[in-house]
Amino acid sequence: FKIGDRLPQIPDWSLNAGAEYGFEIGIGELTLRADVTYKGDQYLTPVDPTSYQDTYLLYSGRISFVPSGFEGVELGGKFPASIHIDASQVA
Repeated sequence: FKIGDRLPQIPDWSLNAGAEYGFEIGIGELTLRADVTYKGDQYLTPVDPTSYQDTYLLYSGRISFVPSGFEGVELGGKFPASIHIDASQVA
């Protein structure tokens, strides 16, 4: 490891975005949420050039329900997924 080398486990780019929408359904409030994270390529260790990790995306979705009259109670689930991106195709 020397000056000028890329630091390990630090991608060249990292972007995050999310959107959330909540609405009343008569018996409580339903909330839908989606998030996406972009991670650029990176090396996982400083001394091993084979530890290269290519660009990837992480997706997650969340559905939650708060019953009427139970403001402190939330029922929900999170649904993660990921996809690999061929960095040569990203403009």
